[in-house]
Amino acid sequence: MWDSFFFSGAAPVLQPGSVTGSPTVWDRDIAVVSEDYKTAVGKFVDDPANHSLRNPRMRFHPGSDPVSSLKTDLQSPQGCLLIAAHLMVDGAFNINSTSEKAWAAFLSGMKDLPFNVTTNPKTAATTQKSSLTKGVTPFPRLRDPVGTENNHWLGFRSLTEAQVDDLAKRLVVQVKRRGPFLSLGEFVNRRVDTSAMSLKGVVQTVIDEAGLNRAALYDPFDTAGYPADGQPNIVPANTGVGIPGYLTQADVLQSIAPMISARSDTFTIRGYGEARDTAGKVLATSWCEAVVQRNPEFVDTNNSPDTAVASLNAMNTRFGRRFSVVSFRYLAKSEVGL
Repeated sequence: MWDSFFFSGAAPVLQPGSVTGSPTVWDRDIAVVSEDYKTAVGKFVDDPANHSLRNPRMRFHPGSDPVSSLKTDLQSPQGCLLIAAHLMVDGAFNINSTSEKAWAAFLSGMKDLPFNVTTNPKTAATTQKSSLTKGVTPFPRLRDPVGTENNHWLGFRSLTEAQVDDLAKRLVVQVKRRGPFLSLGEFVNRRVDTSAMSLKGVVQTVIDEAGLNRAALYDPFDTAGYPADGQPNIVPANTGVGIPGYLTQADVLQSIAPMISARSDTFTIRGYGEARDTAGKVLATSWCEAVVQRNPEFVDTNNSPDTAVASLNAMNTRFGRRFSVVSFRYLAKSEVGL
């Protein structure tokens, strides 16, 4: 199912001549294609299947507006404020999940997927597909990284299935300890307090607890010149921290950030009903299942999806966004464990 995704603005598009450097820099096959936002939005609205956004998980949601007028609105200067109501994330993941299997599957999204690596770091001109050990999940820090997997200085990190499973278990522990997270910021950032949770975010905490970076640590350094008022502010104090073979929270988030959410917008609801005679004897029973999806539109569409909460009418203040039934089916007795 798709989850709503709210944002504003867009990444800038580099134009030839906007930076200094080699006169042949724009001859390379990176960052040479540019397109103004009106054209990009127009193509996306007219034919989203063949003209997806740079993040292909962003799917077009027309809502109740005619496509012709919608395109005009989104191409206007205020389009950055309106487009959130017309974008859905395909396969968003709720960071408050306490399912170890779900976390393991989500973290393994790049498992066995090859990508380009730079074979000549001096010229950065030659690339080839990475050679991965079967069953591992890579977490490259850079586009077209140099070297091979788990090379500390000229490579990128990868994790085995067992390491991913261990991270998933530890993440669930942290979610239960720190959650529920009301925003992505609460999940990514450290707590602003004096507890141990103030030292690092959730993902970095589980990486360190799992000991995934022991082999990448080299020489310790003296932190006496960095006063911390009773709390260590450089952990671990080692010269190997941050090298390419040292897995960081940022490396993991780079792979999963476009799909994480602090809430779920798709729900599976199961119901049970029975018929009885006048004596109370059960004559028939039935189980059913519905999948419902929260949409950007409010229950009362007199308020547009981008209406500020303080400006909502009484009905929308009480009931919020509209839900639609995506699917409905009756269940067999065996499907509910009876």
